[in-house]
Amino acid sequence: MTVLLTGVSGFDITVFSTYGENVTLPCKNVIYQDCSSTTWLYNNKTSVTIEMVSHGKIRRENTDRGDRLSVGSDCSLNIHKVKVRDAGLYTCRQFLYEGADQTGVDYSVHLTVLKISSSLKQTEIRSGRTVTLYCSLHYRFTTCNYLARTERLRLSWVSETGADLQNTSTVTISHLSECNISLTVELQDQDNKREWRCQLTKGKEIQTSVSHVTRWRGRTSSTV
Repeated sequence: MTVLLTGVSGFDITVFSTYGENVTLPCKNVIYQDCSSTTWLYNNKTSVTIEMVSHGKIRRENTDRGDRLSVGSDCSLNIHKVKVRDAGLYTCRQFLYEGADQTGVDYSVHLTVLKISSSLKQTEIRSGRTVTLYCSLHYRFTTCNYLARTERLRLSWVSETGADLQNTSTVTISHLSECNISLTVELQDQDNKREWRCQLTKGKEIQTSVSHVTRWRGRTSSTV
């Protein structure tokens, strides 16, 4: 089932998640505590909105992600093992009974997903090879770059102590856009089992981070 996104605007927040984790989207406009008044809607740049939850019940027939969704005791929406396609706008809306007009205002949650991808497969990682790690912030309602500018978001590669990594003779950092940053590394023996962390900040506050470990067997440099 799809419905038009024509609710009464109210409050909205942004939730920052990382790929593969579990995330909870809060709903702060609940009327009936048993969630029978609560409906959750999802939109990702299209002109229609998918009804994910209707009167507290998951609408599994409306979405292929129904097995990863659950409704919390406080009517929040839980998403298990977040994927990139989960990013977008979620709206918590209240109806006193089926067929009734909306009661109150919307509570909207903008969900972003932070993910790292690698230019090499795990079996190709070894000392002497060059690998590029791409850290991307995904959002699918407005453009991610617009969200990053309005929310003052910043991506950075950081060390184990949280300090920004700098370009060196073996490490090159490239800011591809507000929502994409890459790290190119000429792997050395000491990079085996090393964690590379991408961090998302809003202003000066850390929102979330995601990491990738370069790992291989043995310590023999590649001759390729």
